Amino acid sequence: MSIPVKVKKVLNIVSKVFTGLVLAFTLLMVVFVIVSITVVGKENSSLFGYKMYAIQTDSMHGTFNAGDIIFVKTLDEDEKTELMPGTIITFISSDPDTYGETITHCIREETTYNDQPAYITYGLATGVDDEYPCLASDVIGTYSGKWSEGGYFYEFMKSPTGYCTCILLPLVCLIGINGYYFIVLLKEYRKEKGTDKKSIADARDKALEENKRLKNEIEELKRVQNKSIEKENDSNGGNENER
Repeated sequence: MSIPVKVKKVLNIVSKVFTGLVLAFTLLMVVFVIVSITVVGKENSSLFGYKMYAIQTDSMHGTFNAGDIIFVKTLDEDEKTELMPGTIITFISSDPDTYGETITHCIREETTYNDQPAYITYGLATGVDDEYPCLASDVIGTYSGKWSEGGYFYEFMKSPTGYCTCILLPLVCLIGINGYYFIVLLKEYRKEKGTDKKSIADARDKALEENKRLKNEIEELKRVQNKSIEKENDSNGGNENER
């Protein structure tokens, strides 16, 4: 049973829309993974002047929480020394317990440390000052926004389950859909080709039958003509005998 033309058109439109959405989603996930791997938490990488960090603790609870991804605007050397109290900054810790780690806290006031410009910082959750000041030269940038719970999605996408769910599975679906329509088109092509072959065979058989009929008619006409000639010859021979 063949599918009506209107139904085919609707299915074709639905298929194209679905394929486009799946493809867009897959490309978005691929871009997210690439950006995440190259930018999130990487000190030497930024995107359009911004860095991204996955928050691990609740020291700034109320502004952003553990599991969020924050966006940090990078600063040049002059800007690092002109920050005001209340500014939320991301910096490299000089505390021996967390040395070299990236911290995001709020500035309480300006100070100096080892005769260098520095800031006293604190976490909003506790309000307690950090034990060691943050050198201005260790400031990376200022907090400019967040993606709530984006860190969980980031960690999920880095896992094999996330990769299979958000990238591999959609690609398999696209391949399956395109494979299905390829098979459908192939069947229709073969069906049309088979119909054409049958039509050609029928036409050939009809032509042969017509040729056979014409041949029989020609032979019949020849027989009639021969009989007429024989009768005429017989008639002419009798007339000669009468003379």
